[in-house]
This record gives sequence, C-alpha cells and structure tokens, in this order.
Amino acid sequence: VAWPKDDRPFAPTTEIIENFACLWCELSEVDMTRSNLPEISSVASWLQRFSRPSAGAAELHSMPDALNDWASSVLGDKWPRLADVLNDQAPVFLRVNRLKGKVEDFEKLMAAQRISLRHVSDDAFVLNDRANVFRTQAFLDGKFEVQDLNSQAVAKAMNIQPGMRVIDACAGAGGKTLHLASLMGNKGKIIALDVSDKKLEQLKLRSRRAGASIIEIRKIESAKTIKRLAGSADRVLLDVPCSGLGVLRRNPDAKWRWSMAETERLILLQREILERYSKMMSDKGRLVYSTCSIAESENGDQIKWFLERNPVWKLESQTTLWPEREGGDGFFIAVLEKTT
Repeated sequence: VAWPKDDRPFAPTTEIIENFACLWCELSEVDMTRSNLPEISSVASWLQRFSRPSAGAAELHSMPDALNDWASSVLGDKWPRLADVLNDQAPVFLRVNRLKGKVEDFEKLMAAQRISLRHVSDDAFVLNDRANVFRTQAFLDGKFEVQDLNSQAVAKAMNIQPGMRVIDACAGAGGKTLHLASLMGNKGKIIALDVSDKKLEQLKLRSRRAGASIIEIRKIESAKTIKRLAGSADRVLLDVPCSGLGVLRRNPDAKWRWSMAETERLILLQREILERYSKMMSDKGRLVYSTCSIAESENGDQIKWFLERNPVWKLESQTTLWPEREGGDGFFIAVLEKTT
C-alpha cells in the first residue's frame, strides 16, 4: 500500500478492509464458521468506520484531487467504477513468442516449470497464481514476453503479413515491436524508432533473446530521421506517449507525478507525431494509432483532428478497450487507411 506523501489520513480500499477484517477475526479468535457470525462484508463495513467519514473519492482511490477531477470530467459516470478497477492489482498476462514455440505447447511447458496459467485468447495466457516468471528457463530462452492482454490487441490491429516493411515509430523498449516480429514469422523488415537510447538498448537485448532478427533499431536524432523514411512503409504503428490513464494500476506512482500541464503537452505532441510520422506511409497503407489512455482528448478527438486536416486518410475502425478487474488494461486503438 502506497502511503500518501502528505499527512492525509489513510483511506483503505474495500479489498484492504476485508483483509483487515479477516485478520481481526483471526486475532480475536472468532470462529468464522459459526452460523451466527455476520458476513465478512458486514465486518468490513464496520471497520470502514475507522476511515475518515469525510474522505472523498480521490482519497478513497489514493490519488491527487487534480487527477481525480480531470478523470471524472472526461469520463463522467464511468469513472467511479474505473477508478476502483485501476486501484486493484492487475492480472499478469504472458504472450507466447511464436518464433520460439507453439501456442498449444505453452501451457504444458510452463507447468513443467511450476507456473500455473490458462489460455485466454490467441497468443495470450494469464497467470492463475502470481509468480516470478522472469526467472523461468522459458523466459530466458525467449519463449514468451510479459505483455498485457489489451496491449497485445495493438499489433493484431495492424493486419500484418510476413514480408511487409513496417515502422514502429514510438517503439520504446519494444513490447509491441517484438509482437509484430512474432506475427510476421521473422520475415520482412521492422524499423523500430524512438528518442530514448536507454529504451532502444533494452529493445536490442530483448530482440536478441526473442530471436527477432528482422528488427532494425534507429534513434530519432532529428526531423531528418523521419523525412528519410517518407513513403517507405506498408504499415506504421504510432503507439504515442500519453497520460497513461488506462494503466494506472501497473504504474501507481504515475498518479502522483500527473499534471494537467504535462497532459496538455502530450496532447500537442500526439498531434505532431500523427501529422509528421504519417508521412512515412506508402500509398494505400495502414496506420495504427494507439494509447494506453482512456481519455477522449487523447484518443478519438485526436483522430478527428487529424482526419479533418488530411482528407487522403480514412478511418477504418476505432475502439476503446476499458480496464477490467480480471482483464486487460485501458487502451485505445484506431486503424487509419491511406486512400491514395
């Protein structure tokens, strides 16, 4: 539990309260199997009185008032439920690397290494019990990556084919880049771009472990890096920097670093990336714009803004993947096609 950095009283979540209720029963030597014992939710409700009665939504979800107010303004009635979900512990999803093995063999492979999981879709598995999968031989051999379920939907939206020339223009440490290489069967070319040396170095190590030899890593040194690639790609992925509103449960410290000024800066950066980087697409290609945000100002509004200024593009589809308690994180995916 992250204790607030200021002196505000601690306002526990329902899950934490229920855990304390169970502990209280145990320490008080209360027989929880007795028929006259109140439901644990009732005990939890009793313990809830120890929270400050005037605690607001921001305190209850352990986030700054400014972030809570902004999220509430952009998501309306959806925000209270989403705030609850984003305050929970996230499930752990794995993605099978098809370059190193078959999906149908993966569950048996991991069971041999004492990892319990189940298949949820395509290349995705979820852990039944939390475990340090990074120490398994399967991970060291590059047979899987840890990647959120909805994050995996981004590469699939590219409708990728072996032999294509693909540009991942905001590659970062390369989670989606590696997924693309797996879907392409290591045939074709992926140019992975980013401004961060540190992240690109991580991608280099990860691609080596994954056996993804079709990835060419380039740092964005200046606008010339992008201009040199004009009209050269069959597919372009723009997984742009964003507020991260959809993945707060994986990065809880981000709540305390959030600011409206930074979000507004990112919105302008997203537009710049869309406008400039889309020029790397060849005629009649496909571009995917994605964020790990669930705010319309970073998602649908950006697509509308771009299409109004670029009539040679059309929107094929767009979807918001909402964070779910037992499912994936919050993501937005828009598929654009160039008509000429």
